[in-house]
Amino acid sequence: MPELIISFLLFFLPLIILPFGISPFEIPKVIIAEISIQALLVCFLLFSKKIEVKNFNPLFLVISLGFLILSIIHLLFFNQPTTFFGNSFRLQGVFLLWNLIILSLISSQFKLKTLPSYIFFGLILFELLASLAISPNLNNRAIGTLGEPNALASFLIFLWPFLLFNAKKSLKIIGSLLVLGLVILTGSRSGLIGLGIEGIFYLLIRLSKLKQNLVVLLSFVLIILSLVLPFLEGFKVYESRKEIWQTSLTAGAISPILGWGFGNTQIAISQTSKILGNNVQYQFVDSSHNFLLDFWLQAGVVGLVLVILLILQVIQNLIKNKKALEIMALLGVIIVMLFNPVSIVTLIAFWWLIGQGFV
Repeated sequence: MPELIISFLLFFLPLIILPFGISPFEIPKVIIAEISIQALLVCFLLFSKKIEVKNFNPLFLVISLGFLILSIIHLLFFNQPTTFFGNSFRLQGVFLLWNLIILSLISSQFKLKTLPSYIFFGLILFELLASLAISPNLNNRAIGTLGEPNALASFLIFLWPFLLFNAKKSLKIIGSLLVLGLVILTGSRSGLIGLGIEGIFYLLIRLSKLKQNLVVLLSFVLIILSLVLPFLEGFKVYESRKEIWQTSLTAGAISPILGWGFGNTQIAISQTSKILGNNVQYQFVDSSHNFLLDFWLQAGVVGLVLVILLILQVIQNLIKNKKALEIMALLGVIIVMLFNPVSIVTLIAFWWLIGQGFV
């Protein structure tokens, strides 16, 4: 039963569209995800024959406990209307963080059984049909069942490794072309960067004699170099990543140890942009457009160190256990998370992959 719930969260939650909340795309997914994770916890407790603390990775437990303590401090001393549940557009507050950590911890207790490759191909094809059936956004960018172009690109980037490592050659080629075409339709530049780096990783793993750790190192060098791109853009009045990143860096520096509190990104960016007097103050910005900056802003140096330590340990473990699929998927997800507001679908993929690093 736990495996069924996790499979649903990873691969079928993105398809859900329900007409309630501010958005029929994101809000229903968040609520259903939280309910599903609570059900996962109950099933895990009921169906697991023997649950012992020693079965969990000690470092993972310590970092999870660190996030728990930090979030409780935020609730006690940094509490805002958005702290616990987040704002009404994303619902990404302390409660969601707790659920994601639960998902990750439970996921670390078993490796998910691989679904048939035709399911991954079918999901990609479904998103193509949905993108054609559902009106694009105001910029004529495809949104599929995710409701946002970059979120759709992120889901496709997560699916692609499962297709490449499990499907027959013909299905790989057709599926890869569909993924590329869909990402182009989303207009997501970070999505294209993610696909490019995933593709380089896959080709080097399959065709070169380079060791996996060197391929991963090269991939991270490319990721770091890609972070320069927003600073090469021309002047943009709205949604300038360069300006939003600068505002987020400054906001984090105002409360550098513990941050502004989980769920309080919108408040922090709004207040800081007014101090700086930049264009961000005239926009609704509830994300740093970079998940590391989000941790820096919300949880200070403590939260940032915890999440970076977690990622580094997971990468090391995945390389040690030669889990190329999971490494490729994690690289792609990280790239998209470094450039965009993060959807619930991407968060679930990220925290599941974190858990897989400790299986």
